[in-house]
Amino acid sequence: MANNNDEEFIKINFSRKDRSTHIKVRVVTFRDGEFMIAYMPSLNLSGYGSTEREAVLMLTEVVAKDYLVSLLDLSEAQVMNELRQYGWKRRPYLDKQLLNTQFLSTEKLIEDFNLPAETKFNEQYVTV
Repeated sequence: MANNNDEEFIKINFSRKDRSTHIKVRVVTFRDGEFMIAYMPSLNLSGYGSTEREAVLMLTEVVAKDYLVSLLDLSEAQVMNELRQYGWKRRPYLDKQLLNTQFLSTEKLIEDFNLPAETKFNEQYVTV
């Protein structure tokens, strides 16, 4: 069981006009050919770069932020429907916060990305 430091969450304040968000999610990085890939399984988003740092920055600063801006243009019901498909559920007693209930194994990553079995993965938690 993950401890609170390793817990993915999305906090969306739907009552504010600007609908602020704060998320903490797991990012898995790995080499695929000549590129490093940074993959956010809980939102099915990825970025790439020449280095791990470049890949994570592309993912967090470009891809994830663009996704969140687009997401927050939707109604609250549409946002919840979108996030439910990735395993997100409202946290009991904290209706502004969602937790991810799914976990993607490295075996599934190897299969989904068609990677060699010996692929090395690094994992970190990032906030966006």
